Amino acid sequence: MKIAKYFARFGKVYGPFAPEEIEDLHATGRIRDYSWVWDEGARAWIPMDPAPPPLVLSSREAPREPAREIVREASKEGAASPVIAVVPPPMAMPTERLEVVCHNKHQFLVGHLDFLTQTGCELLTDGGGGTPVFADNAPVILNVRQGDSDRLLNVRARVCGISRSREGWAYRLRWDAPPDFTAREA
Repeated sequence: MKIAKYFARFGKVYGPFAPEEIEDLHATGRIRDYSWVWDEGARAWIPMDPAPPPLVLSSREAPREPAREIVREASKEGAASPVIAVVPPPMAMPTERLEVVCHNKHQFLVGHLDFLTQTGCELLTDGGGGTPVFADNAPVILNVRQGDSDRLLNVRARVCGISRSREGWAYRLRWDAPPDFTAREA
């Protein structure tokens, strides 16, 4: 009996995938586009990346429970079936748009951040030419300008997916450690 698998990223569930389709995902490297996997018969989603290091919380802070959402995806037969997915909690968002310079010490690009979660974000660029600047799985550093101040926050991340957007390129990034974009200087 062949076991189908479901994959998820950014709160959306994709699948089911047959074993042949999974082999193709591995062969093309597109398997890295997903963060979670669910085998038929499993009790919970399994992360495809290692967990981040433990957080040190003050005694006043309590970790938030992840949101649960029912996502309906059409199967190959056309019928929509409900799947319960754990959605990463959104980050505390700054009120201003986060402009960034993203680099790897050799190449750089300018853009802004969107879809921020505890695990990563999307970096959207304006323009972008024929090919993306950074390769899939490349380590990068984000210099994030905070509001009208001259303060820059340096954030380390890894590219985990690249696609064309209307304006340029969309890079899916995974944080090395969750940043705090709302922190202000004292």
